[in-house]
Amino acid sequence: MLFGRKKWFKNAIVYQIYPLSFKDSNGDGVGDLQGVIDKLDYLNDGTSKSLGVNAIWLSPVYRSPLADFGYDIIDHCNIDPIFGDLKIFDKLIFEAHKRGIKIIMDFVPNHTSDQHPWFVESRSAPDNPKRDWYVWRDSKENGTPPNNWQSIFGGSAWTYDDKTNQYYLHQFYSRQPDLNFRNTEVINEIKKILRFWLDRGVDGFRVDAIYHLFEQESFGDEKYFSPGISNGQRVRVPIHSETQGQPENIELLRAMCGVVGSYKNRIIVSEVYADLSKVLRFYKPGEYFEFNMPFNFSLMALKFEAHSFSESVNYFFDKLHKYNIPNFVLGNHDNIRIATKFGEKQARIMTMLVLTLGGVSFLYYGDEIGLKNTDIPADYPLSKVFNNSDRTPGDFRNDIRFCGRTPMHWSTNINSGFTNGHPWLPVGTDFETRNVEIETSNSKSVLNFYKKLIYLKQHNFFLKYGKYVYIKNKEKDLYIYKRKTFFGSITVILNFSSKEIIFPKDFVGKKINMSTHMDIEKGTRVKIGRVIRPFEGFILY
Repeated sequence: MLFGRKKWFKNAIVYQIYPLSFKDSNGDGVGDLQGVIDKLDYLNDGTSKSLGVNAIWLSPVYRSPLADFGYDIIDHCNIDPIFGDLKIFDKLIFEAHKRGIKIIMDFVPNHTSDQHPWFVESRSAPDNPKRDWYVWRDSKENGTPPNNWQSIFGGSAWTYDDKTNQYYLHQFYSRQPDLNFRNTEVINEIKKILRFWLDRGVDGFRVDAIYHLFEQESFGDEKYFSPGISNGQRVRVPIHSETQGQPENIELLRAMCGVVGSYKNRIIVSEVYADLSKVLRFYKPGEYFEFNMPFNFSLMALKFEAHSFSESVNYFFDKLHKYNIPNFVLGNHDNIRIATKFGEKQARIMTMLVLTLGGVSFLYYGDEIGLKNTDIPADYPLSKVFNNSDRTPGDFRNDIRFCGRTPMHWSTNINSGFTNGHPWLPVGTDFETRNVEIETSNSKSVLNFYKKLIYLKQHNFFLKYGKYVYIKNKEKDLYIYKRKTFFGSITVILNFSSKEIIFPKDFVGKKINMSTHMDIEKGTRVKIGRVIRPFEGFILY
């Protein structure tokens, strides 16, 4: 247990890197681990000139045929050659730790690649010892799939295997067969994988799709609901009551926490896309509350309205156990970038919110320079690394998620300094004006806004230790809260509207620490009649 030890993650800023798109070091058009190493000083060089994050979460870098770009794994204990090798990974851990940066790995337990040796064995014969490592079922009498379960990506969750005349389950792509966690051998193997990476020095795991690990043993049909009409046809959507949110998921999380908790100062974060009330259940695995948390994705799903955000945050803090560590997510690889979804000024409001609420803040690479979604032409050519028999990538050109996974903008050079080769995804057309090099020299840039907020989160006493206190006010478009301690407080005021609002009288005389507009001198006092500009946020002291 971690009682009495300093916990790096209690006020952490975790920066998600999608390695394929972060920095290419060898000119093959895809990002790699050496590219991450080359940019560690940008992330945190120990001074206020760097971004200042204290942890990075790497999307999968395991060996994979890339059908789902790393989330289909063929070797959980090795690095895919396009990213490097274990020697380079060990170097990344060493260089990151030297700078005070922790490493969180993406862990994918729900499924493997259909090319994984386990599945190759499993599908080889009905009596193979690994047959029960995956979920196999007979067809119905008429030859159709065992039930009506649907994949997350559409279509049946079952694929027929001609060799053994049974269907296998896949809640995601057909090339990602689900593991059977009712088999204790599978659970023991998962524990071994966790220990392999913990022994190499990783500081924790982000657990993918934990809401999907178990299914109902009855394998009954799922119910559907209809949210409306589309193209004259009634839409029917599965409830997924049989395949998601089973109580055994939390029991398995407890087992994984048991492994992670046996190492000092490590963390485990679970991906749960569900109502906040259901997400909160994943904080509960017994004695492991101090280093275990589910992602709080709630803010990304809300309309840009003050009351929607305040109600969600208030509910979250009200239901959170006092020993649980809160967390808030600004963006990730599965969602539209915040500058595209909400707008640039609105994105600053959300950033100020996520970085001042306390607990762990999760940031997505590129958001700190205002990176937007980039359209991917239907005929965009694949990078040469995919043009060999070992690679069978999915078609990202038709997948909207990849518009938010395009290369990082580093400079005004060709391909914005991401690569000297052909980038695997197109670089944004605005890279000459929106990049790290340009924004570093602009005091009002998004990048410098992030740097200042991150520095405050790490060093301001009230933002580190203060309790969240919601402040009611008469303006429906203002969201106001304090971070309060016995010694005083700091106040955050956010204007979610496109109109000017006069500062509430209670805050007249307060000093301004910073504004989202980055054009007000620190220490300026709020005068009577001062306005809060459209989509402007303030930190007051």
